[in-house]
Amino acid sequence: MKRSTVNFLLDLCAALVVLGLVATGGIMRFVLPPGSGRSKLLWGLGRHDWGTAHFWLAVGFVVMAVAHVAMHWAWVLSMFRSTPGDGQCLPRRRTRIIIGLVTLVLLVGLVLGFTLYATARVQGLESPGYRGSQTGAGHREHSTEDGSGGARIRGSMTLEEAAAECGLSAEEAKRRLGLPATVSSQDKLGPIRQQYGLTMSEIRLRLDNAPD
Repeated sequence: MKRSTVNFLLDLCAALVVLGLVATGGIMRFVLPPGSGRSKLLWGLGRHDWGTAHFWLAVGFVVMAVAHVAMHWAWVLSMFRSTPGDGQCLPRRRTRIIIGLVTLVLLVGLVLGFTLYATARVQGLESPGYRGSQTGAGHREHSTEDGSGGARIRGSMTLEEAAAECGLSAEEAKRRLGLPATVSSQDKLGPIRQQYGLTMSEIRLRLDNAPD
């Protein structure tokens, strides 16, 4: 295949990936905004799933960008010559490869370093002193600490654990939540609320207070 054809196909794929990034970013920002969690789905995918797609599209774009620069590496090096067009020879092929690898390693190290730094700076929703964001229903929901058992109920808990947190039996918790007896007390609240159309706020409220 001709070099020009490969270059055209690479640029076309990169353009499509950019469109995918814009589309998935718009979905996460406007269609499934922060706080929607798994309570909303688009074409069977939740916000987390679209975020995963957005991440891999970004990875694909970086790979294509690196490939594009590699295809034009001789031109990139020519920009560093002292006088453009003076006929100076480019570095040998081996030297160009070494320079390219060093540049790639530096870029990868920069990205990994930033990722590790950001990971170390992440603050859990239950960390002491955390105030949470005032924007987004999801953040407001987690930042409400009123001292009750319901405020400590999380979607990762099983029904039995949530009931114990509120001083209830699993059967009483099922009754308050309007769940059928066939629901296992070992099922987690996340899948339960999604299946039966509940929100974490409703679950906390019903388990903390007896229905009228």
